Amino acid sequence: MANRQTKPEDIKLQNKTVFKSPVYRIPALFYDRNSETLLAFAEQRETADDASTQNLVMRRGTLKDESPGAKTIEWSELKTVVEKAKLNNCRPMNPCPVFEKNTNTLFLFFICVEDRVTEQWQIKHCTNKARLCYITSKDHGQTWSEQVTITAAHGS
Repeated sequence: MANRQTKPEDIKLQNKTVFKSPVYRIPALFYDRNSETLLAFAEQRETADDASTQNLVMRRGTLKDESPGAKTIEWSELKTVVEKAKLNNCRPMNPCPVFEKNTNTLFLFFICVEDRVTEQWQIKHCTNKARLCYITSKDHGQTWSEQVTITAAHGS
């Protein structure tokens, strides 16, 4: 890849859906200038209901030269990065990528909420059933660490 970084005016805008059915919500996007790579994250749900989130998923977009001075984005297949099944039946929500350039580490922060517990239920019962968690990647999302929980366990 050339040392020249792509300028926004060099990218041809595409009208392409990155996440298709069943239901994907709460998208988040990270762009790495050096590798000219986009990482798109979203919640994968059974329905539009917040309580139906199953996984956090990702697609990688790579800038490709279409013609002199114009680039397009080639998207990878969908990849699951956080699975509800591996979180003691808690659903992962609200993906938020943060890049720490000194250590070249991509953090993906998210919350885990007990299965089927709604936000309205938590408000009504004055009980927080969410935990703040994260995973990390040192290779721009090719591989991910195990989940780390920042907040105390549910019910504390």
